[in-house]
Amino acid sequence: MVEVIAGDPGCVIVAVAEMALAGDVGVELFAYEGKLPVHAMWFGEDQGRYVVGVDPMRAEEVVERARLLALPARIVARTGGDAIVIKGEPALPLAVLRALHEAWLPGYMAAG
Repeated sequence: MVEVIAGDPGCVIVAVAEMALAGDVGVELFAYEGKLPVHAMWFGEDQGRYVVGVDPMRAEEVVERARLLALPARIVARTGGDAIVIKGEPALPLAVLRALHEAWLPGYMAAG
């Protein structure tokens, strides 16, 4: 997955989680090394960010093309497996995330 800073507000980690659920494939998020605090990078609702899923063999090419257009871009994750994984954190199985994601609204409505 490549993050291209270009459009669409929203946080990177939610976009990645939604993509993982939609594709039913896990993802390993790479360590962030930059000027922002880690929480700001993953959860910041910044204007102008996209997460794009691309073939791993073309990820570097996509990043380079974005940079040629003066768009900051970087590779943020690799897909595979059945969980969302961030180094140093417990893995979050997609089955658990899906159950929580799909059950909260019916549970909330039933409690009201």
